[in-house]
Amino acid sequence: MPEKITETDLIHALSGVFRTYGYEGASMALISQATGLKKSSLYHRFPDGKQQMARAVAHAISGGIEKQALAPLNGPGSPKARVKQAAQRLNTFYENGNKPCALDTLSIAGDQGEATLAELRESYDALIKGFTNIAIEAGTKPKAAQQRAIRAIVLIEGALVVTRITGDSDSFKRVIKELPDLLCDA
Repeated sequence: MPEKITETDLIHALSGVFRTYGYEGASMALISQATGLKKSSLYHRFPDGKQQMARAVAHAISGGIEKQALAPLNGPGSPKARVKQAAQRLNTFYENGNKPCALDTLSIAGDQGEATLAELRESYDALIKGFTNIAIEAGTKPKAAQQRAIRAIVLIEGALVVTRITGDSDSFKRVIKELPDLLCDA
């Protein structure tokens, strides 16, 4: 890649490295190779180094989750139809379960900084809130709705880990397919 790279392409490349290797495993050599930028150019764009890069990735992923998954939950249609649309978008976001989740890989113990962890918590909280609200709208009592939301996230994250370990995304696809029933069947 050339020394000039758009902000979108840069964050996409950084995301790939951090999603695949986690914070500790994302060496500056890997980051430089993925972005096509020399270390000096990376430090020019991110004066605080790898922590700032991880924070930018976590922020972008948080926005992506909200735009990809949560937006349909607030749209028109029945709750189940909206969850189905959100599930399809999650499937696209995670490339049929083949793209590791940054909530997982960036949260592994390391020196990623509190700001990065705060961004990850915001993503998690937004998913919990969105899934809880749609379950309540579908007729589930608030406490049970929140439990369903947590279960949905645990199933999604677990299926992503299983896919990463086995190379088989069937478990992720099954979770995505069952998500509307999990959240909306009272």
